[in-house]
Amino acid sequence: MVLDIRFVRSGPEGPKDGPLPMSGAMPAGTRGEPEATSWSTLLDQAALASQPSQFAELVQRLRSTVPNDEGIETLWSMVSQPDSRRRWLGVLALGYHRGWLSSRSRVRSMATMASREGDARVRRAMVWCLRQQDEVAAFLADAEASVAREAALGLALNRRSLPAVMQALLLDSSPRPAVEAVLLQRLGELHASCVQALVRHLLRVEGPLCPVRLAAVLAHLPQVPVFQMLVEQRHLPGWSPQDDEDGQLARRWQELVSAAQRVLAEQPRLELVRYLLTRSSETDAFARRHGRFLRGAMQRTEAATGSALIAHLSRLAERASEEGVARLAEPLVELSARLDGESANQARSLLEAWKRRSPRLRLCIYQIENKLASD
Repeated sequence: MVLDIRFVRSGPEGPKDGPLPMSGAMPAGTRGEPEATSWSTLLDQAALASQPSQFAELVQRLRSTVPNDEGIETLWSMVSQPDSRRRWLGVLALGYHRGWLSSRSRVRSMATMASREGDARVRRAMVWCLRQQDEVAAFLADAEASVAREAALGLALNRRSLPAVMQALLLDSSPRPAVEAVLLQRLGELHASCVQALVRHLLRVEGPLCPVRLAAVLAHLPQVPVFQMLVEQRHLPGWSPQDDEDGQLARRWQELVSAAQRVLAEQPRLELVRYLLTRSSETDAFARRHGRFLRGAMQRTEAATGSALIAHLSRLAERASEEGVARLAEPLVELSARLDGESANQARSLLEAWKRRSPRLRLCIYQIENKLASD
């Protein structure tokens, strides 16, 4: 089991920044059923420890020893006492052994205590105890930056927490870079269905959105669902232009669409380019409508991803019609011109294989190659 070194170095006073120490795997033979007095003794010893090594050893025992029901009750009792010197350690112990989370009343009690807690160190530990619970979202707005950052780290990222996340990232008048950095990084984990919920939430947000902060949010979201909703417009919200409120929705929608188009065009990731190629091979209408976008994405794709894209193009061509392969030929020709070494050889070999499929396809590829050479 590994103990978080930031926790150990900080000693009994606790960590100054960074996430609270997470509970690791428990060593074999340490699962016990200690009496409540054993837990009380351990906490007393840890609270009085003066040496970091002694403190680390005692905390490790708190982590590896599983309390019985009486032990859990003892921990809750001391955590509920505002003047207890063992209170912070009791909160940490509850954060290590979280069977109590199955009780919604316990979860609500911890959230209530955290919201009323005056000691930022204890409040932060309480938020850490609640990680991956919906109640954590409320602490993104905490006045103490370290507590808000802990909430960002432990947030359950789902439809219920999205309003609080968007408030912190787009609407707060006093942005906190440390909190924003964590939230932006975590946006990449968002499920596709939650991207749709996020966009629908932004449509209803009152007041202007900062273009820079909006671009940062869009840049960190999964790109395929963003493209599907805001560029491809698969899930277009319905509204009536004659309705004043719907007119406002339409203007906000266009604001989001324009921002998404800029962000995706400037920073296309491999997942998006693969999606564009797949859809282009399947549908002529998609290829014509988004052909310019695909060409721009291919031009901005890093050369390091060349081999992955060539392999993807090869797989697409195996099941595509001749017309579909012809639509893939132009991006492959453009990609081959940007590559060198083994990746360039792979691209040229694939083009030669496509030329052998039919005289019509051979002529099409020759025309694309000549056009590119003359540009």
